[in-house]
Amino acid sequence: MVRTAAPPVSVGLPVRNGMPYLVEALQALLQQSFGDFELVVCDNASTDETEEVTRDFVRADPRVRYVRVETDEGASANFNRCVLETRAPLFTWAASDDRFLPDYLRRCVTYLEAHSEYVMCVPGVRFIDETGMRRGELRQPPSLASPEVSARLRTYLDRRSWYMIYGLMRREALTRTGMLAQCFGPDVILLWEILLRFRIGTLEEALIEYRRYRVKEAEAVWRGIQPESSGATPGWLHISLFRGLLECLNREDLDAGTRATGRLILLRWLASTPFRDLVVDDLRDELRRSGRRPNPFYDAALMAAMALLRPTRGLRLARRESIVTVLRQHTDRDSSRSPRPGDRL
Repeated sequence: MVRTAAPPVSVGLPVRNGMPYLVEALQALLQQSFGDFELVVCDNASTDETEEVTRDFVRADPRVRYVRVETDEGASANFNRCVLETRAPLFTWAASDDRFLPDYLRRCVTYLEAHSEYVMCVPGVRFIDETGMRRGELRQPPSLASPEVSARLRTYLDRRSWYMIYGLMRREALTRTGMLAQCFGPDVILLWEILLRFRIGTLEEALIEYRRYRVKEAEAVWRGIQPESSGATPGWLHISLFRGLLECLNREDLDAGTRATGRLILLRWLASTPFRDLVVDDLRDELRRSGRRPNPFYDAALMAAMALLRPTRGLRLARRESIVTVLRQHTDRDSSRSPRPGDRL
């Protein structure tokens, strides 16, 4: 019998070439202690065994549905498709290379049922490597739940990395945002939009195993977001992220006070250590950008700017690789460096 009423929870899994971790991700979802949900796998033109593997799960479990497009449209479009293809009042994305621990849905659903003042529940994250070995944990700051928008925004931007996109959220709040734009850091911008308007609750316990890779540079992330036909990676990606955050403050539904607060927080962030670290990443990526012709004077200026912004990171770079070597080396990246598998933000 086909179910007509929407389940309480929808899980959208965007994927492009999700092997070899896709099976683990799907098994972890279907073994949740909270079982009343739909799982929609949105396949962004995979060329590996993703379709065959997913269709096996569709045949075995009526909660699973498979949606495929034949042309690569980029990760942001595929993430948004997951929302459009699902219908439950509570929604979460799941990555094709992560694992939701068995109580993830039950704990998050229970939390949101008990706390109507929050539009999202974000649990702690357990990091794993390519082999599944544990590599530490991260807890989300409780101040994301503050009724003060300034406290929420400061807390959010003060983090060096963001892992909140895979929390469970209320669909009505998600659809108030501009969804995921086809730009660098669309998940960061989306969560910024949510925090401008709403409070986010947190759970201390780690309920997601997030797979980290040895190499995940900004250029690799950009290539995963964009369609294959999008051309060369632009420079200064984190500067463009700042611009995207600033542009969100022009949304018509935001009041003047929230807009002013957001601008002040962004100005404060410009002078912060976390943002300087991101700019140093941009400088490093510019130094190593594929296809760029070496220019000793420009390269020396990039190195000097890195040392000025973050002296300790500049010293670590110099210890790993002498400045002379950096300035003389060919700027093409090592061909072994590749983006992480799947359609991952």
